[in-house]
Amino acid sequence: MKTPNSEYKVKLILSALLLFCFSIYGKAQSTPKKLVAPSPERFQAINDSILVEGMLLYTYEKLAWQATDSLMKYNVNRTEINSATAIEDGNLTWHYIFANLEKEQTVFELTLHLSNDTSFYVSSATPRKLKPNEIELLKAKQLAPRKVIKEKGDSILLANTSGLNWDLLPLKKGGYRLYLLHGTTKHGVIPIGDDYSFDLDKEMNVLSWRRYHRSFLEQPITMNGEEIKEVMHSHTQMTPYFTATDIANYMLYGHDLYRIKKFLVLSTAFADTSYLTTFDVEKMKLTSTVYSIEKH
Repeated sequence: MKTPNSEYKVKLILSALLLFCFSIYGKAQSTPKKLVAPSPERFQAINDSILVEGMLLYTYEKLAWQATDSLMKYNVNRTEINSATAIEDGNLTWHYIFANLEKEQTVFELTLHLSNDTSFYVSSATPRKLKPNEIELLKAKQLAPRKVIKEKGDSILLANTSGLNWDLLPLKKGGYRLYLLHGTTKHGVIPIGDDYSFDLDKEMNVLSWRRYHRSFLEQPITMNGEEIKEVMHSHTQMTPYFTATDIANYMLYGHDLYRIKKFLVLSTAFADTSYLTTFDVEKMKLTSTVYSIEKH
């Protein structure tokens, strides 16, 4: 149950968010045409798809964190590494491979075994021969960022270049989706923004790309000295829905580091009304409801 004080805090946060968004977007462009909201059933289907992709991206990033930390623990010779990527093998198992493509062998490998009850990691610093599908994905991961920077570098606008991560996910339809995420090493904040995705075919041609947020925020996890229970930011017409990048960064920085369990996005993109989308980590559900300030 919300206390009067918590209700005041929510309204205060929303007012600040709306003012912030107006200051960023109001002068940059004329009023864009509002979107037509999908049906409730379609809205939920979109949210379900975003949640699946977001959790894949989160697993990739989490595994990369763990694998990079393990390099130091096992005193791995990093000069041997010229490519690295995460690979899902379809059996609730992920591998993060640091490899030498010239030798076509692993340098270090971290394997994550997932289940409904628990998960555990297995490390191996013993080189093994790379499989054909691993070589293909490692080469793609090596080439994709270079191709994107060459073709779209002028369109990638960033607050700064520290804490950038490239994540490559194979697409079911073929080709790849390359994500650019902006992390942080600061304590007590959650990074949001400076995030992009680029769809490429197997020949590394950039087919399409998307910028998800116009700015970079480091959202504090405290307010007036107290830890907050929910975190919120807002989206406009540029990005009407919660994003996979929101899911990944909220899980990595909000939930895993600070045990925050609810994250919200207020979307003002639609013509009929605003929508509040809630990511509930405990229920592992992404749901949208019509937003009215009287209710909050």
